Amino acid sequence: MTPSQKSGFPVAPAGSPLHAGVVPGFTPTVLFPTVGDPIDALPEPAAERLHRLRQEREDAAILGRATFEEWQSLHEEAQRRRSRIAQLRAPRGVGIGLIEPGHNLDDSDPLVIVERAALTKQEAELARLKRLEEQHGGRRRILSTLVNAVETWIKAAPTGAMIAMHPVEPPQLKKGETIADAIERLRRRTRELQADLDRVRAAPWPSRLARERMRAQIAALAEAGRPAVHHLVDFNEPVVFATRSIPARVLNAAPEAIAFSEISDTLALLAWLHQDALIAALDREIDATADDANALDADQRRQAEAEILADRLAVEREEAEFCWSQAANGGPISLRVDLAPEALLGVTLIPAPSKDAG
Repeated sequence: MTPSQKSGFPVAPAGSPLHAGVVPGFTPTVLFPTVGDPIDALPEPAAERLHRLRQEREDAAILGRATFEEWQSLHEEAQRRRSRIAQLRAPRGVGIGLIEPGHNLDDSDPLVIVERAALTKQEAELARLKRLEEQHGGRRRILSTLVNAVETWIKAAPTGAMIAMHPVEPPQLKKGETIADAIERLRRRTRELQADLDRVRAAPWPSRLARERMRAQIAALAEAGRPAVHHLVDFNEPVVFATRSIPARVLNAAPEAIAFSEISDTLALLAWLHQDALIAALDREIDATADDANALDADQRRQAEAEILADRLAVEREEAEFCWSQAANGGPISLRVDLAPEALLGVTLIPAPSKDAG
C-alpha cells in the first residue's frame, strides 16, 4: 500500500521539487490536506508528538473525572459523619431530621472525639482531592489549548504548502544545569525577546515622517475647505463654504434614532486660509515632541520585528526540545501554553513552489 493510499492524502513524488531540494536538511511530508484529521498533514515524528498531546489531554480529563467522583463520594461520607456528630451531641429526645434522637454527649465523650478525628481526616482528604482535581483540570486546559493551537495552525497552512521536520541540533545543557534549569533559562530569554518586541512596536516614528504626514493632512484639509466661487462668478450666487455632517442621537424617539445636521467646516476653512502658518506651528509641536534617537520607520520596524521573532522561535524550538527530552526520560510534559506550534512540533512550513519555478 502506498503512503497516499494509507493516509488518504497525496504525497509528493520522489524526485519532485517538493520532495527534494526545496530546503536542504528538511524532511518533506504530505501536502496539506483540505479534509480529514490535521494530524495527517504532519511527518511521523511531529504526528507522534500531536498524538502524545492528545493522549495526555484525554488522560488528564479521565483523571480529573475520577478524582471528582472520589471527592464526591467522600464528601457524602463526610456529610453523614457531620450528621452523626450532631446526633451524638443533640439533647436526648431531640431528633436530627429523620435520624434517631440525640444522645446528649459532650465534646469530651470518646464517641464524639473519634467521630471528630475521622471527620478531620476526611476534610483533609477532601481538600487534597480538590487540589488534585484542579491540577488535572489545569493540565487538561493547557493541553487542550496546545492541541487546538497546533490544529488551527495546520488548518491555516496555505494550499499546496508542506510541513516538514525542522533540522535542529540536540539542545545542550550548560555546566551544572538541569533540564528544568535550561527550560527556565530559555523561557526567561523568551520574555526578554518579547520585551524587545514590545519596545520596537512602541517606538516613536521619525519626525521627518511625522512632518510628511502632517503636511499631507493639512493639504487635504485645506483643499476640502477651499470656498467655491464659480457660482458667484457664473451665476452671481453666494460663495459656497465647506460644510460637514454632524450625527446626533435622538433620545426621545421610539425606537432611538440618529439625526444629521450640516454645519460650516471652520477647521477646513482655517486650514485653507492659514495653511503655511498652521504647518509652521505644527512643525514646532513636532520638534518639541520628537524622539528621533529612538525612532523607527516602517522598514526598520519590519526588520527589527523579523529578527526578534526569528530569535524567539529559535529559543522556543530549543525549549520545546528540552521539554520533549524531559518527557522521554519519564518526566511530565511541561510545555508552555503559548509555545509556537512550529516549535512544539519541531516542524517548519515550506510554501508551495511558484508556477514560474519550472
